[in-house]
Amino acid sequence: MDIKLNLQDFDNVMIYTFGKVASKSLLETFKQYIKTNDTHYFKKGWLKKKTLVINVTRNLFDRNISALFQCITAKKPPKKEDYIIPPNGKHIREGCFLYTKQRNINELTTFFRNININKLLKIRYKNWYSYFNEQLNVNIFSDDFDFKKKYAIYETPNITTIILRFEDITEWENIFGNIFTHNIKIKKHNLTKRKPIYNLYNDFKKKYKYSDEEINIIKSIDFMKKFYTQTEIDTFIQKYNAKEELTSDSTVDQINKQPSSESLQLHQESLQLHQRKRANAAHRRKLKRLREAERAKAERAKEEGAKA
Repeated sequence: MDIKLNLQDFDNVMIYTFGKVASKSLLETFKQYIKTNDTHYFKKGWLKKKTLVINVTRNLFDRNISALFQCITAKKPPKKEDYIIPPNGKHIREGCFLYTKQRNINELTTFFRNININKLLKIRYKNWYSYFNEQLNVNIFSDDFDFKKKYAIYETPNITTIILRFEDITEWENIFGNIFTHNIKIKKHNLTKRKPIYNLYNDFKKKYKYSDEEINIIKSIDFMKKFYTQTEIDTFIQKYNAKEELTSDSTVDQINKQPSSESLQLHQESLQLHQRKRANAAHRRKLKRLREAERAKAERAKEEGAKA
């Protein structure tokens, strides 16, 4: 039986992952127990005498589409300098490449496929964990992943690294129970289903089919081969590509087809609901501040009366 980790033995926790793996939820979760930061780009200054690093991996079929819909909801377009790709690809910021104002599914499909192949798969994620190993002085490819435990731990003198899979997120509390002496309770944060873009996101996933080139690249990436079984990878492919085959004539119709009016209406209704929720939340916060001010005023008056 593995010895459980005690959070009190660490100076801090660093959530070091690529995006769209519930890193914000982990940040909010571990902040309840210990000083915690999260980053998608390694920060050496965060390493202390004894640091716990938590990493989450995710299959690139689901993950990169999720990233697209994270980035196209950005409030401001990227700066020109953000588009520069370093020769080693270590710090490529995918947000600038995935930012677009397009909302037509067919145009989004063309846009995403090009970026996915040429920027994300061939540059950013091809060697992401090689850079991870280099920075933390570990080798996560030195052994096989335990698909029964559903986590891996690597230790160096001042860093303990835990690797989880996003696909097991509903089991994370149980997994943490096997890792830590603390009873860790997950706090959910930044959920796509709470965002106005959710309906468009679902429509895109239903219609997008991965090309052979995308599939072959994803299957060849080191962490996909380590953390996912062949059966799981086949299931991911089936999820997107087991869709009704179209004839050549219907394919042309499909390419020219605009998003349905029902889909656009649902998207607009979702956006309006999100705006109303934000307005209501702001109103509740204002009322709370007024009540607190009234209580403080009453307490001061009571104190002054007692003195008199």
